Amino acid sequence: MGSINNEDFYLLQRGDFESKRLNLQHFIWRSSLNFLLHPSIPLTSPSLRIADLATGSGFWLTDLARTLPPTAYLHGYDISTSQFPAQCLLPANITLQQQDLLSPFPTSVLGSYDVLHLRALSFAFGKNDWERCLQNAIKLLKPNGYIQWDEPQLSLTLPFGISSPKSPTFHMAIVRALLFSISQKMDRQISHGPTLTHLFSTYLQATSSTIHRNDANASPLLLQNINENALAAVKGVFYRALEIGGGTIEGLGGEDEAESLLAGIMVEMAGEKAWWTQEMYVVVGRNVVCATPEA
Repeated sequence: MGSINNEDFYLLQRGDFESKRLNLQHFIWRSSLNFLLHPSIPLTSPSLRIADLATGSGFWLTDLARTLPPTAYLHGYDISTSQFPAQCLLPANITLQQQDLLSPFPTSVLGSYDVLHLRALSFAFGKNDWERCLQNAIKLLKPNGYIQWDEPQLSLTLPFGISSPKSPTFHMAIVRALLFSISQKMDRQISHGPTLTHLFSTYLQATSSTIHRNDANASPLLLQNINENALAAVKGVFYRALEIGGGTIEGLGGEDEAESLLAGIMVEMAGEKAWWTQEMYVVVGRNVVCATPEA
């Protein structure tokens, strides 16, 4: 088997379908949180420098640009450029660039950003990658700059119910087991919110750690969007795992079986007997640099 790089083991597909799913996910998160950057992060400077790491389609940056003066500098980094929109479609103050977050950044951008944002990297990182990514990110910050990291707690982004052939969540229960099996085989830790809080307290002055949860009490439209987005993510993981596994993986015989499971979930959700919860961790830290006492 040849060498595997970080992009090879990204557990979602890329392309137009995934870009549309990411954009829907963005609206779900924004509707749920009611902010793009946490209120504890100051945004008053007209010359802010903000970077979005693992920017994907750049949609978060595009949305943020509407709330800031055009003098703000917004930069997106991602290991793959395949989901970048054409530069002519972006606001003039947004630039997107290819960069592996687990590799050193160019020296020209070190210590140059006021704010960094990261989101939903559970399917991209192995269990030992989170700390290395945070260490690289901190090097990009100006003294006293801020990092906000948003991560879904996927152990709770799962259906309620008891697994049995007559249960209204029978197919969801199977999918739950498959998702965790796939993540373990691919060294992906898909429940990482609490660990982020610990890492931030280790390397930064942690200023905020909040949990936001959507469940059956959410508005019907938001709940429908959460269900559709979760289903699209599951489909992406299944097809990507089959691609990596050469057409088959343990517990999932192939594309036909994947489609059968997904169709079963759609029936369960359509009957309003099952839904997906979504718990979101938002962790904010500050790169506090104390003044050096005079001799």
